[in-house]
Amino acid sequence: MKHLREFFICLFFCWSAAAFSQLPATFEPGRIDSSTGNIVGTSSNVRWAVPISSPTYAAPVIADGKVLIGTLNHEVWDYRRPGSRSVLLCFDDKTGKFLWQVSLPKDYGISSMFDAYCVGISSTPTVVGSRAYFTSGRGEVFCLDMNGLTDGNDGPYTDEAQLYTHRRDSNVLPLEKTDADIIWRYDMFGELNSMPHDTNNCNIIYHDGLLIINTGNAPDVTHVRVLHPEAPSLIIMDAEKGIPLARDNFDIGSDISHGQWCSPAFGKVNGRNMIFYGGGNGCLYAVEAPSREALLKQFETNKRQPVRLETVWKFQGDPRAHQSGGVVPPFVMGMNSPSYTSLPPPLFDSEGRVFMLFGHDAWNGARPFRSWLTCIDAKAGKLLWGTGNIDGGAIAPLVMENGLLYMADRQGNFSCFDTATGKVHWKLRLNGEIWARPLIADGKIYVGTDRRMFYVLKSGLKPQIISEIRMPNRIYAPAAAAGNTLYVAGDGFLYAVEGKSE
Repeated sequence: MKHLREFFICLFFCWSAAAFSQLPATFEPGRIDSSTGNIVGTSSNVRWAVPISSPTYAAPVIADGKVLIGTLNHEVWDYRRPGSRSVLLCFDDKTGKFLWQVSLPKDYGISSMFDAYCVGISSTPTVVGSRAYFTSGRGEVFCLDMNGLTDGNDGPYTDEAQLYTHRRDSNVLPLEKTDADIIWRYDMFGELNSMPHDTNNCNIIYHDGLLIINTGNAPDVTHVRVLHPEAPSLIIMDAEKGIPLARDNFDIGSDISHGQWCSPAFGKVNGRNMIFYGGGNGCLYAVEAPSREALLKQFETNKRQPVRLETVWKFQGDPRAHQSGGVVPPFVMGMNSPSYTSLPPPLFDSEGRVFMLFGHDAWNGARPFRSWLTCIDAKAGKLLWGTGNIDGGAIAPLVMENGLLYMADRQGNFSCFDTATGKVHWKLRLNGEIWARPLIADGKIYVGTDRRMFYVLKSGLKPQIISEIRMPNRIYAPAAAAGNTLYVAGDGFLYAVEGKSE
């Protein structure tokens, strides 16, 4: 179980609607009945509560009247396929009824650090129309039909039954209505030699018919050897055809301290669409995002090989590079490395700034774990302001609202910064480590901890805890909201909690 806590990166996304009715300020979560596995004793504002597996790191996604969430397998939803599996579950939003699932058997034949046994699907799906996109722990990219098999197996991919069968099992079960319908599947490990360490958790960005994806290429079980340093770290795929049209030119190679779990960010800078990517070498990269039409033309000119994306700028995330003298020690891979890496994803704002947390690797890095919060000019890649080293290390993604930047760390500190200056307005100490991205909605901040606590705070210049809720188990997944409903996921449970409708 040593590496169980390495999979924090899947927590770096939450889904929220553009507008909210009044969201709940509290609820009674009840408990998990050990004899049935069901959740009982909830308050009346809990519309439904369903058991899922543990651990759960991905955020719930609400779209098309459905709720999607990635986790490990929970056999209550599929008795036919036992054993360790990574699953993506789909529930009806109104009733919590189970609809369908992706069920991928674990593959231990390559390395114990490849598709690790103790983490399921940690990629939060990106839903566009009737399609959902996500990555699996073993580095596959999937496009799913949101209707499952209820409207037939649309294809072009039709090998779901074989895919859901373990390679050592000769009994291929026929598909049922509760199985997912895969439109296409792309294997980044098989096709690009990109091998993730522990898991690939990328939260995919969709833009202009393109998918922007972190491949997760990283060291193998030795923690010091990248089998394919030439493999890409960032790719752009055609969302319709499921083929890679472009890849990075970062040449990160073997300069990866542990893993590459940092999802990309996207924003428009001076009229140009830009992608921001935090590499496992502790550097933040900016590349221009071409249009789909332009990329398709370049792809054909390049003999149908992925086009190389030119780096616009590169920012060194080791604070020693920005101190007097600017000397950065040589990069060190492996256990107890003192080198800095990129953990939470970049956060881009409308003012043309990128907020980024760099730090020692939270599990294999130098001790004490430290992080560095930065504000970077998105046009030139120059440092605007940075904090001192933050002891304890921060791995949860940053969130912001109304000129305030919120940061959570592994010591349970929840801090509020001024986005313009980096000034600390306030800091609260919560009970437990905070891994998941906080959710800001309806004037409230929702955040969970690994000590079974779920907090509702008031957003703004003054710290205020509205409620403290004791949950049935730990929380490593972000909350989500749509309309007047709050969705809370944790180890073994998923809730839909109603607020007031206007």
